[in-house]
Amino acid sequence: MVQESGLKTSYMPNEVRASVVAALLAIRRTQTLPTWRVRAAAGDLGVSVRTEWRWLEQAECDGRTIRKKRPGGKPVTGRKGR
Repeated sequence: MVQESGLKTSYMPNEVRASVVAALLAIRRTQTLPTWRVRAAAGDLGVSVRTEWRWLEQAECDGRTIRKKRPGGKPVTGRKGR
């Protein structure tokens, strides 16, 4: 996600991720999802295109549009040692 200062941050609110993934899946169910649309969504969120495609794949496979929760209740961030 891009902050007002223009810097990218790794924090992505679950609601934002879920709404973008849901919108892209809705398009994908009715027509071919163009790469430019995925690229635009990824750019708006400050994530890679590959990450956006992974989120779509996860949503299609298991219906999950947000991060998994760790056993302790904190979401998995993908970073080790933090």
